[in-house]
Amino acid sequence: MNPQLYPMVRLTVPFIAGMVTANFCIRFIPLNMSVLFTILCALLVFLFTTYPTRPPIKQGKGFGITAMLFAFFSGMTLFMHSYDHVSWKIAEKKGTIFHGIVAESPTRKPKTWSVKIHCENGKQILAYIARDSTETSCLLHPGDSIRFEARHLQSTSPQYAESASATPSDSIGNQFSQYHKYLFYNGISATCYVPRNGYTVTHTEPADRNLLARIRLLQNKAIAAYANAGIEGDAAAIIESMTSGHKARLSKEMKEKYSRSGVSHVLALSGFHLTIIYTLLEFLLLGRVLRHRYRSIVRIVIMTCLWIFTVMAGMPPSLVRAALMCSFMILSSILSRQSLSMNSCALAALVMLIYNPLTLFDLGFQLSFISMTGICVCGKPLCALCPTRNIIVRYLWGTVAISLTCTLFTAPIIGLCFHYLPTFSVFSNLAVSVLASLILYVAAFWWMLCWQENIKAMLTDILQWLTQTMNTIVSQISSWKYAVIEWQPSIAEVITLYILIAFLVLFFKNKSSKNLIGILSTVVILCAIMILRKTGCLPSII
Repeated sequence: MNPQLYPMVRLTVPFIAGMVTANFCIRFIPLNMSVLFTILCALLVFLFTTYPTRPPIKQGKGFGITAMLFAFFSGMTLFMHSYDHVSWKIAEKKGTIFHGIVAESPTRKPKTWSVKIHCENGKQILAYIARDSTETSCLLHPGDSIRFEARHLQSTSPQYAESASATPSDSIGNQFSQYHKYLFYNGISATCYVPRNGYTVTHTEPADRNLLARIRLLQNKAIAAYANAGIEGDAAAIIESMTSGHKARLSKEMKEKYSRSGVSHVLALSGFHLTIIYTLLEFLLLGRVLRHRYRSIVRIVIMTCLWIFTVMAGMPPSLVRAALMCSFMILSSILSRQSLSMNSCALAALVMLIYNPLTLFDLGFQLSFISMTGICVCGKPLCALCPTRNIIVRYLWGTVAISLTCTLFTAPIIGLCFHYLPTFSVFSNLAVSVLASLILYVAAFWWMLCWQENIKAMLTDILQWLTQTMNTIVSQISSWKYAVIEWQPSIAEVITLYILIAFLVLFFKNKSSKNLIGILSTVVILCAIMILRKTGCLPSII
């Protein structure tokens, strides 16, 4: 990879490295020291750009090194600041009274309602409110003011959380720790239990709610529209997830089936969904037939619509990444500049991490950018190898190439987190990608023509049939023998596998002896790690 072609990668990589370093050294490195090093590196960058005193080559190298050091310490500083902001050392746990604002619609649990609350002290609490077994709906809505009694209040911060034996989420031991780390990196400072009569609510008028609360209410109305049209059960849960990002109604069994089939990405809003929306809007707005001077206006309108959809879907990391990259490519095309995919991917990651540094440890963020990196590096070259110009063959070839690339690049981290790998993901993606595209297109026309009752009823039937067909295919594939392979790599094995993948990509692009030696050496190291781990010579964590 030519470093001159990917300047954003050279900044993003040390920026992420600084955040990872800060996460492991948060207890040993004070924030003030990180800020001091950041300021010193900024001064060095300023001196290199203002007072060139060296030959051009040395000047360029000095500037590059100081710029990467500045990115490294900037990542450390931002991560440590966000970490301290979310961290909460809780001293008192007995019936503390809090005031706050309901942030999201409650999620139904077996015995409680799970509610995210923004408290007056700036922290976010995930409250589990007790409910009757007969309750089917909760009276809490986004934007409502709530006063509640927090029992069993527990910090989610890794440095303050205790390994309690029981929680409202039914997580114990190591699972408890992992669950609370997940909450912490998603901005939740604590969890608590609220008795059924331990809270009072003041309903806020729609005009007085903040923008985020209004968006959540619109999302709830969209979900209610599906129910009013007669779409229910698993079909409704899948459609809600694919069109609005609402996953509360997805059953655990259905999630597991999609995961075992290797197509769980269909349920998470991502670039796949935005591509379909972009194509549909470009067709409706005549973006390909208008004169060149009008195409820029159409692209700006499309970009605005994509961001409106992203915000209304709750801004999940995978969708924000796709919206950012799409925006960069649209702006590049308007300015008549070449859009480099790796630069766009790196810039999107940098923007997201600057806005919320803790997003780095969100699994959805990691899988999204790892997949996109694989597509940028290997996906396009593999798609270009298609031996024919036939549209159908090229589509099938592209689907297989992208599926293989994403599987290869995400396999180590999926094995590390879920302890298994889907074996039929390529076959399931061929079928599911077609059906998922049709579902999204039909859903778009369903919303555009919802005022025509006859057409709406017909589209509702088509939508349910497509969804049920997709669910049936996924269920069949997930039930096949050897649908998944159990695999639990260690952290050392995951790192070595990604080094091996890097050497394989380099060898694919440049079949040199150095790259071949790198592949063979990495394979030897990987085998040594596996043998040492199996014999117990290495700790299980390594």
